[in-house]
Amino acid sequence: MTLLKVYNRNGYNNVLDKPVLGFNDLMRDFPFNDFFAPALYQSKPRANMIENKDSFRLEMEIPGIDKNLVKIDLTKDLITVSYNNEEVQSSENYTLREFNWISFERSFNLPESVNKEKIKASYRDGLLLIDMPKKEDSIDKGPRSIEIS
Repeated sequence: MTLLKVYNRNGYNNVLDKPVLGFNDLMRDFPFNDFFAPALYQSKPRANMIENKDSFRLEMEIPGIDKNLVKIDLTKDLITVSYNNEEVQSSENYTLREFNWISFERSFNLPESVNKEKIKASYRDGLLLIDMPKKEDSIDKGPRSIEIS
C-alpha cells in the first residue's frame, strides 16, 4: 500500500498548525474523511449568483458531469438545478476524492425583476452558467431629473 501525504488547501499538513480552522478544513483533515465525504462535500456543488445592470448570472461548479443529465426547472419564482446518475460507479482506488456527485439538487429564489421567458443556460469548462435577464422596467436607467409642474 502506498501512502500519499496530502496537504489541506492552505498548505498545512497538520490541522493544529493553523490557529483558526474552518469547519471544512477540519473535516477535510479528519482521518475518516472518505466515510463522511459524501454527506459533507458531495451533496451540493458550489454556486455564485452575480447581479449585473441588466441581468443575473448563476454559476455552478459541476466538473466532469454530462450536461445532458443536468435538469433545470422553473416553477413560479424558484429555479432548481438537479442531477441524478445512479450509474456512476468507479473501481478506481482514490487516495483523495473531493468531488463525485451521484445526485444533487439546488434551488434558488428568483427576484421578481427576472424575465423568466428569456432565461438561458450553457455549460463551459465545468461551469453551468444560467443567464437571467431582468425585465425591461426593472433595469436601472441611471439618475434623471424630474421637473416640478
